[in-house]
Amino acid sequence: MNNFLDSFYGLLFSPDKTFDNLRENPPLFQGFLIVLFISILNPVLNFKTFDGTATLIWLSLSIFGALLFGLLSWLFFAFFLDLVASIFGQSGKIKIFLTLSAFALTPWIFLGPIELLKTAGLLADIFAIFLGLFVWLWVVVLIIKAIIKTYQLSFGKTLTLLIIPSLGSFLIFYWTIGFFSTLFQILKV
Repeated sequence: MNNFLDSFYGLLFSPDKTFDNLRENPPLFQGFLIVLFISILNPVLNFKTFDGTATLIWLSLSIFGALLFGLLSWLFFAFFLDLVASIFGQSGKIKIFLTLSAFALTPWIFLGPIELLKTAGLLADIFAIFLGLFVWLWVVVLIIKAIIKTYQLSFGKTLTLLIIPSLGSFLIFYWTIGFFSTLFQILKV
């Protein structure tokens, strides 16, 4: 537990050093627990009032769905990124990336207090929105650092690693539209 708290504290104040330590001995189970906790946050924070058993059933289903979706997204992102990292000859580091990416999500825990700010009026709402955007940006930066530390890539190669799937998706979408529009032109009577 002490090691987890050291990693948690270190990630908030010295992420590079903490990522180096986590990379040497990746505690995957701790990362798994972080992803579970972060996944549960959204349904719990959006839970407003309790109206009986229907609300309890809905909350239970939304928590279950959030857990399932959170875990599957985490795993899919890691496997897909590892597949794309093979372009640079850096694949096979899934356990390390799963751990580092899970720890990179830890700033999301600050969304709880930020959501409480939204109950204090318009000015607090605006302030909470800016704080939420800051936390989002913080997590994005930590995930990019996790990719850099895991696959030992430069910043430019990391951006390339993140852009390639987006360009590929756009290209597949464009080709699919072009294919079907050409097919419909051929079949047009």
